[in-house]
Amino acid sequence: MEKDSRLEIRIAQQQLEELDAIRVTVNPPYTLSRSDVARMLIAKGIEDMKNDGERSPVELSLADRLMLYFQLHPQAVQDGRSSAKASQNGQRPSISFGELLRHVYLQKYFWFFELDNKNVESLNWGFKYATASAVLNSKPNTETNRKFSDVVDIVSMLLDIEACLDIAEDQNYSEFEHVKRLGDRLGIPLKFDGFDTNFQQVNQMADLFVWAKDPRRLRRTAGVSTVGLSWEYFERMLAVYRDALQGRSELSMSSLTTMINDRRLG
Repeated sequence: MEKDSRLEIRIAQQQLEELDAIRVTVNPPYTLSRSDVARMLIAKGIEDMKNDGERSPVELSLADRLMLYFQLHPQAVQDGRSSAKASQNGQRPSISFGELLRHVYLQKYFWFFELDNKNVESLNWGFKYATASAVLNSKPNTETNRKFSDVVDIVSMLLDIEACLDIAEDQNYSEFEHVKRLGDRLGIPLKFDGFDTNFQQVNQMADLFVWAKDPRRLRRTAGVSTVGLSWEYFERMLAVYRDALQGRSELSMSSLTTMINDRRLG
């Protein structure tokens, strides 16, 4: 004899209204009845009960990942002391990954967690040995990574120009003055003081990169500002910079002069 598969239940009016709300959101070729939706929910609940304790989450939430990181790496809490001490002694402080995470969180730079390991390592070579993948999203955002990589290239170029001029200012002031006047006359920036204020995320990326390189650094105010320049100009300047390097890792005053005299920047 076949068992009776019918089931009668009484539910509260609020649950009945919620059931109807679900029916509205479901859009199959035909309209589902209340019984159809109830059967779906019962089947789903039974399946979840059967699998309880067997399934692991695909990815932890960002809050859980950060909490777990600092539980596994409690020494990160002490990192700030070493950087502060180095700064007091006039040394260039080395930022730890724990300090970076705190800075990212306090500044609300949540796009950081969309980066891949390669871009995170560009902030500090030491991060190659940090467990960055433990807090980053499992699937990096392609557009965020492309944008960050471009920002790093452009800001690195301008920081290299600044470093080259800093050395020349101490060793050959006349050459320093000549290049500086030439840059001002031609409208070529020789320092970095930010991007257009309309590019909020790009400016955040630049700030994080500069902060990670040297948190004590103060932006220069004299000379041609980078704030009003177009992204196309930066890309053109980057191409000229790479040509001037000729395979070297950093500029000399000779290569910087060649770069400034390039007609593509005129």
